[in-house]
Amino acid sequence: MKKSLKTIILAILILSVGFTGGYFVSKRTDDEKAQNETVDIGEPGKKKTDDKEKSGKESKNNDYEEGTLFVYQASTDESSPPSKEEEIEAAVSIMRMRLDAQGLNEATVNARKEKEKALIEVWIPKILGQKRIEKMSDYLSKAGNLSFRDASGKELINGTHISGVTPIMNQDGNIVVQLMFTQEGQKLFAEATAANVGRHIAIYVDNALISNPNVNEAINSDTCIIEGGFDDESAKMLASQLNSGIYPCNIDLVSVDQISE
Repeated sequence: MKKSLKTIILAILILSVGFTGGYFVSKRTDDEKAQNETVDIGEPGKKKTDDKEKSGKESKNNDYEEGTLFVYQASTDESSPPSKEEEIEAAVSIMRMRLDAQGLNEATVNARKEKEKALIEVWIPKILGQKRIEKMSDYLSKAGNLSFRDASGKELINGTHISGVTPIMNQDGNIVVQLMFTQEGQKLFAEATAANVGRHIAIYVDNALISNPNVNEAINSDTCIIEGGFDDESAKMLASQLNSGIYPCNIDLVSVDQISE
């Protein structure tokens, strides 16, 4: 999806966030050659090769300098790794984009095989606190699957109908997340709002409800805004999750290690 959005927006849809409240309003304004072998697919990692050679160990902790190491397993289901290397490469690329979006350009992303498992290691050159670890592990593992659904649960719009996402500040000074529709997305959104006047259209990300606004009128707009409950960090994280694309495989956290010198 495009990183940049139109500078002139014909109309903006305001979505009040809340599990029970909210409304739609139209508005004018803006992823084993040998066991434990490491294959670098993303940016080169800062590895302690000397220490590894001296110890003769394959431990991931001895491979990296001081920082926080996240290890994820990529799989097509609960028991098997992805069947295609392209899926792992794509997952690595998505993680790379998400890290860069958070200003973590020095972080590394490496894919490796361990026995029958396909693992992805993310090393951040910082010792992170517990809250930050929880946020980062969740941020990197979520698929980024966006879905608009009607009251019956039928999907009306998904991430393929979104061309770009960005956090912005609205006229009230609140941080919101703006979605830009593709041409097809705009058409579907107009149809969805017209068919659901007086009812709710729920917005999900990875099956988690993030907004359940009421539709007041049919709206033909190339943008909509998710408003309410965001700070700068959470808005940027959601935007980059959606912008980076959907993982082609399951990404599950295996471990988090703090590496000290």
